[in-house]
Amino acid sequence: MRQTMGDSLRCEWDDVSELLEGGDQARFRSMSCAAREQFTGTIWWLADPLWREPGNARRMEHDARRTEINIGRMATQDERFSYDRQRGGEAVASMILRFGWPTYRGWLGMFDERDHTNWLTVTHRAWPPSPPYSTLEFSLDRIHTLPSWRAALNPFEAKSEDWRFIDEDSTGMPTAIWWPTEHFRPARRLVQLPEGQTVSVRRQSYIEVVSAVTMGHPAQLRARDRYDVMLLASSGPERADSLDQQWAASGDTVRLRGRLSGEPTLLGIEAVGQAADGLDARTRFGFSPPRPLSALAADEPAVSDLALLPPLSAAQLAAPSDTLLHLLRPSSMLTANDRRLSLYWESYNTRPSDSVQIVLRVVPENGASLLRRLGIAARLIADPTEGVEVRWLDSEPLGGQTTLVGPVSAQMRAITLDLGRLKPGRYLIDLRMQRKDGRMAVQQTAVELLP
Repeated sequence: MRQTMGDSLRCEWDDVSELLEGGDQARFRSMSCAAREQFTGTIWWLADPLWREPGNARRMEHDARRTEINIGRMATQDERFSYDRQRGGEAVASMILRFGWPTYRGWLGMFDERDHTNWLTVTHRAWPPSPPYSTLEFSLDRIHTLPSWRAALNPFEAKSEDWRFIDEDSTGMPTAIWWPTEHFRPARRLVQLPEGQTVSVRRQSYIEVVSAVTMGHPAQLRARDRYDVMLLASSGPERADSLDQQWAASGDTVRLRGRLSGEPTLLGIEAVGQAADGLDARTRFGFSPPRPLSALAADEPAVSDLALLPPLSAAQLAAPSDTLLHLLRPSSMLTANDRRLSLYWESYNTRPSDSVQIVLRVVPENGASLLRRLGIAARLIADPTEGVEVRWLDSEPLGGQTTLVGPVSAQMRAITLDLGRLKPGRYLIDLRMQRKDGRMAVQQTAVELLP
């Protein structure tokens, strides 16, 4: 349909300003038609409820609403609403475009009908009456799938919190106090999963990515369903690749693995429940992979992401491998009874003969600026309740190491940390590896210790 429109009509049709927050509406309306077309393409790509399903249910709903509004305007009045401007048709069109058709209407009777007409014709004589007058109610089974403005401008830097489907209470039930700028009613309930933990390691010609997330939304735990869970990568509108697929039950942690090029992408984890009246769930976030090993400069040292794992056995620590990523924690939060964790990472272009010096620090997150100013030789932590600092050389028996032979060498490493003496709060794990030639690689991740 859009392909048959002229430029001006397509520009009008692509106007999504009614679906945006107040300040974002003005920014959108200031765009040229060409910029709008590109921007709305991104908006609908990000607003698609599930990439794994053909089509885009949210965009189809929007186009259907526009069509219904145009049909209503041709008649100016139907059994529900007046569409001409003089009798409030612009407000009707705005409501339908944002929210769709109400779930039900409540008519308060002839007394209120006459009262509204008198108010329009007597109190405000220039306003024509527009019966029937009724309250319009929307059910709570509707969600807001448009992303934040920030995510629309920089989709590959998006966080899971850039989407907020609906306001929920602690039991996962929708609350009636939150009203988004737009919403629609999907065929099945769709809930949001946490972002989980996603890490990557480098290989010669590709990037290996692993994501872990728990099917733990309160509605999932009540449903006790089985889920077909898929890890997808999308680099743009109508481009989504399936990387991995597994089954999981309510409450299970699922770990999905796939290969990526070195280009930025959006990752999505989408879980489809198997019950006929079931529940679907998803999370979505931007991901910028590092360069593959073949793209590293000659003799350039590098470090992979730091993977947070449960405490490893002595045998696992002695001979670490990337199979340990199947133990990836689904969260970076540690409870008061769960303060021990293991780290897995890989270093590249750091041969055992390099006499690599390794410093691992765990410091409060507000100490990040200090870490950026510190070299590897500086001592930082004196009070063991404020942080953790561990130093060792490759030649010392601390932590395991396995070498992956290839054109660019890779050392698989693991170590266990006890954070039991640290106070609750957010911490930064900072890893620095320095070769004897002075060249250094740095990697960081965050962890939160719950009270």
